[in-house]
Amino acid sequence: MYSEIHRIFVPDFYKRHRYTMKKTILLLIGLFAGVISAFAQMMPDSTYQVCAYWEVGDKYNYQVEESKFKVKNGADTTDIEISSHILTLEVVDATDSTYRVRAKTDDYKNSDMDKSSRTDDLLQRFGNKPIEFETNEYGVFKRILITDEDIQAAYPLLDAIADQTANEQDMDAVARDALKKMMRTMFTKDKIISTYMEEFTPLLTFHGLHVSADTEIEYETEVPSFLGDGSTIHMKGLLWVDDEWTDEYSIVLHNDLETDKEGMQDFMKNYLSTLASTLGDNVNTQGLDEAEDILQNGDFSRTDSTVGEIHLDSGWPIYYDYEQVVRIKGQGETLEQVKTKTIELILEDEEE
Repeated sequence: MYSEIHRIFVPDFYKRHRYTMKKTILLLIGLFAGVISAFAQMMPDSTYQVCAYWEVGDKYNYQVEESKFKVKNGADTTDIEISSHILTLEVVDATDSTYRVRAKTDDYKNSDMDKSSRTDDLLQRFGNKPIEFETNEYGVFKRILITDEDIQAAYPLLDAIADQTANEQDMDAVARDALKKMMRTMFTKDKIISTYMEEFTPLLTFHGLHVSADTEIEYETEVPSFLGDGSTIHMKGLLWVDDEWTDEYSIVLHNDLETDKEGMQDFMKNYLSTLASTLGDNVNTQGLDEAEDILQNGDFSRTDSTVGEIHLDSGWPIYYDYEQVVRIKGQGETLEQVKTKTIELILEDEEE
């Protein structure tokens, strides 16, 4: 949760691959010990079932790497930040219809040494409690197992992050209080829950699917905004099986989403309204005016590209890659804000 909060909560107003698929053919014998080959999910008619065949005690580590940067006018790359950590998933209980999985994150690193130091400080002060979640028998996410006490414990953390940022930005008491108010406005209970969920649910993106080798599905969806206010972004999607990389060992799936100015209109309006109302007199009026001008006269779009590889005999994710590009055109310039996230299974020989 720490790295996610740092990544999204401070607005810019405060600051004046096709993918490279690593096909893990050399999984060690015994990596998926206890998996019976009869459970293979490639059907005789060349269709695939992405389904969990997990066992209590299964425990795997994943290397998580994230980056964010800006590209100005298609050439100049700035504000580059790279972070990484280890995600551990462990099956702690199972029934005929559910799995209960414990998720733990550790070993945080960040290219921004100050931010890395602040994260270490927060971990020492607030701890690093694992989060458990439940899936159905196919590995499809059902719910996060989080208490009201866990939710309330997040608010002192938010205040601490706000204080860190206020100190860094040399804010006075009024601006500091406004920032804390904005934090609590944006991080509603639903937003806090979704922030925790974003750590592990990407690996379950494709579970429950029953698809053929030539699957190509067009659809439309509403993506919740990060504001936690119920606003959404309307996006068009395309789900497809990568038959070049899919075989009896694993299935590789793509999910591509895109939207334009019309689809993002409500989200942008709500975002600017939230900033103006929570910051009050402390809002950067020039930046807000520029954003409103782009909202009215500019153009913007967003694309989300996701790739996932899942081991067919067990249903354990092997690889996940995500890239989000938000493109804004206005006032004679084009600015792209890019976020990437890669999650890769750590093989046993890599851990030694």
